Amino acid sequence: MMRFCVFSDSHNHTEHMLLALAQEQPDAMLFLGDGERDLEAVYARFPKLPVYAVQGNCDYFSDLPQWLTCELDGIPVLFTHGHLFGVKRDLIELEDAARSVGARIVLFGHTHEAYLREDEALTVLNPGSIGDYGENTYAVIETDNGAFTVRIEEI
Repeated sequence: MMRFCVFSDSHNHTEHMLLALAQEQPDAMLFLGDGERDLEAVYARFPKLPVYAVQGNCDYFSDLPQWLTCELDGIPVLFTHGHLFGVKRDLIELEDAARSVGARIVLFGHTHEAYLREDEALTVLNPGSIGDYGENTYAVIETDNGAFTVRIEEI
């Protein structure tokens, strides 16, 4: 079994992200943008934690990719900040992109609102904002032999 923490939109507020990582003790972290510089605090406090990150629309001059595909314990995932896929309008373009690469999970941020929709073909997840914007939410994905569960947590 593996555990992954998913964060987005920290916007220069690292304290909630660091607290969640200490509580969850994940195998890896995924960061969905808008707070790339905040990752320095993560690297300093958790130097052995693998971190996978994409840039957000507020991560100016970033060298991070705008979207990535990877496998979490064998489960194909697409993740992005979301602004390039029009996620504030609807999720059609994002879901089409996820299906086109065979993803079972698609992760996005940008809206600052936690969102989870699960069906047999695709799980769509926005962990919300871990920055100081009210609810301070993040997500946890736990995998086990090709199966997975997803939950949204508030800190």
